[in-house]
Amino acid sequence: MRPCHILCLALAGFAAACEIQPSGTGSLLRRHPLEEQLRPPEGVEPREGIAAALLMDTSGSMEEEVTGEDGASTPKIVIARRAVVNLIRQFEDYARRHPDLPVAVGVFEFSARDRQPSCREVIPLGPPDAAAAGDAVQRMVPSGGIPIGDAII
Repeated sequence: MRPCHILCLALAGFAAACEIQPSGTGSLLRRHPLEEQLRPPEGVEPREGIAAALLMDTSGSMEEEVTGEDGASTPKIVIARRAVVNLIRQFEDYARRHPDLPVAVGVFEFSARDRQPSCREVIPLGPPDAAAAGDAVQRMVPSGGIPIGDAII
């Protein structure tokens, strides 16, 4: 599950960047505002398991074509759809091999669209289902700008 490990490492590195850092003068710098938004609600207890939120760019630039693995020119959205379904299939396989460990995956799309939030839920966080994911990501269409910062928050 190499792509998942990369995602987990990237998220771990991102989270580490939000920690309080010494200022060098003996005092501490303020907490990053994002740290407050990432804090779980009061009364939520941590539990074992895996939960992943896959965030897919559906901005207009995803219509652009790039050279795919097969050497053919392919729209970026097509490659991204395949990648999302492949990741969910890997989570599904992992969950099947580890029935004692809860595994949840959700898919979100992000792009700037009139009167819509920057980040929109496509598949709610739940047990991985590659077949359902395939149908859902096929309905994702490229349009709008790229509000990646807003989408991550």
